[in-house]
Amino acid sequence: MPDENLAFAKIDSVPKSFSWSQAYNAGKLFAVLSLEKDIVNIESPDLLNILGKDTLSKLEEEFFTLDFKDLESIKHAISKTFENIQKGINYSFAASFFVNNTLCLFTINNGTVFIRRGSKVAKSFLQDESPKSIISSSGSLKNNDLIILATNPLSDIITNKAFSSLDDLTPNEIAEELMPKIQEKEDGKTAAIIIRYSEPKPQETPKKIQDEVPKVGKSYISLLKKYLPAIKNVRLSHKNKVAITLAVIILIVFVLSISFAIKKQNSAKIQAAFNKTYPEAQKKYSEGNSLLGLNKNLANQNFQEAKKILEEAKPKFTKNPKEEKQIIDLLKKVNDALVSSSGINLVNAKTVDSKYSNFLLLQIQNPSANQFTQDDHNIYFVDSNGVSSVEKAKEKINVVINNKEYWKEAEGIGIYLGNIYVLDKNPSPPTGGSGHGQILKFVATANGYSKTNYFAQDLAPDFSQATSIAIDSSIFVLLSDGTIEKFIRGKEDRFTVSSLDKPFSSPSRIFTNNDTNNLYILDNGNSRIVVLNKEGIYQTQYQTGILKNAKDFEVLESSKKIFVLSENKIYEIEMK
Repeated sequence: MPDENLAFAKIDSVPKSFSWSQAYNAGKLFAVLSLEKDIVNIESPDLLNILGKDTLSKLEEEFFTLDFKDLESIKHAISKTFENIQKGINYSFAASFFVNNTLCLFTINNGTVFIRRGSKVAKSFLQDESPKSIISSSGSLKNNDLIILATNPLSDIITNKAFSSLDDLTPNEIAEELMPKIQEKEDGKTAAIIIRYSEPKPQETPKKIQDEVPKVGKSYISLLKKYLPAIKNVRLSHKNKVAITLAVIILIVFVLSISFAIKKQNSAKIQAAFNKTYPEAQKKYSEGNSLLGLNKNLANQNFQEAKKILEEAKPKFTKNPKEEKQIIDLLKKVNDALVSSSGINLVNAKTVDSKYSNFLLLQIQNPSANQFTQDDHNIYFVDSNGVSSVEKAKEKINVVINNKEYWKEAEGIGIYLGNIYVLDKNPSPPTGGSGHGQILKFVATANGYSKTNYFAQDLAPDFSQATSIAIDSSIFVLLSDGTIEKFIRGKEDRFTVSSLDKPFSSPSRIFTNNDTNNLYILDNGNSRIVVLNKEGIYQTQYQTGILKNAKDFEVLESSKKIFVLSENKIYEIEMK
């Protein structure tokens, strides 16, 4: 964190597909960076975001590993930061570093620096013949100096006259004044940091020196007090008394100086350790906040990383109240952000009339059946007789497929384009082989249904742990350990669940269809329904106690409702 005599505020543009910018701070180091695509065939939408953050991380790494920081060493660190910047990317950069009352400045590619002192305003682009050369300068600061670091586009917004109108405003107030003008440009490449320097307040002289004496000094003083009475009884000349008094004073000063030096050294070590951890956590927290509206999963990852850094650092600063308080305050903000980015919805499920879900009502009426599916007109289920169909309008049950030893243990049913799919988790083994899972495909014909195998026999997976299937143009199979397998035209298509806050526990049903945007998993062990997109990336979840014993559910995305069957009652959950 910067010193108390440095007040600052940041301004960032909304990133675009072709440009990106960010204002950055770590300790007494401040920087602004903008990136812009120069080559039209650079198409990756996340390229600039990734490259920008990597560049600022490299700057932090190079800067904070410097043993001695001056103009040349910092300039070298900046040079190493930008040495491998991708071809086809234009960038603008400005940075400052504060050493007591000395300001060090660095710019590349028209990075802009504004400095105001009293009524005088200086504006410098600090350019050189070589556009990518690093220009540096330094000078002494005075009380109330105002410094603005900016990427090049800000020079079109702030003129010397406009800068003069910002008199007596705080950095936050200046940022509020400039933000509307920056947003009007919509160029995505404007970033700035406004910094106001204040001279440190003089330290008050302690009322009693003894109160400020460290323990080492106190131990020597106590010894002196012990033996001074004995010295008093010795007859000494005035000259000797003066010499002894001077010696005692010198001894006390020597002891105190050693003690203060040790204390200062320890304080420097603590500050160095703090500067190494806290800015990184703060950076992760800021990145997470900027991603909240774009991608909650990436935001959550940043918050998790920030939390880990802070929790590991916290025990190291228990004897340093100032640093400890900063860590605790930021940790609270991170924990609050984790709640907002987790996508966890604690919901109240209310019981509803059975008419709201014929699909679940039929399950109550047919407890011997264990697998159900539906299309627009019919509900299908598997029982000991085979596959039965029920027209939603007539509610009349018809057996459409007699089980003539087609399957041994049905553990899933799906419907797609009029064809019925039954998952057999433990079919009879082929001659000379071992048992494999199989999905039986029943194709509708004029005389009923014709059976085929979805998998070639040598490609049939092991479905012994399967609990449910769901079908859109692909087939998704849910296993009892939470694994989801995906198949297209009889071949496995790699599918991985990512960004889930905790593993599935005893999941029992998976739901999707061709008209549904997401996958829904009934995770009984965690009393929740988890929502994934069809690439397996976690989106959100709904938690409520009735899901622990839920048997099945259906999702109506267009109505934003989930209907759940639990203990022979139908419940409704409002989706968010």
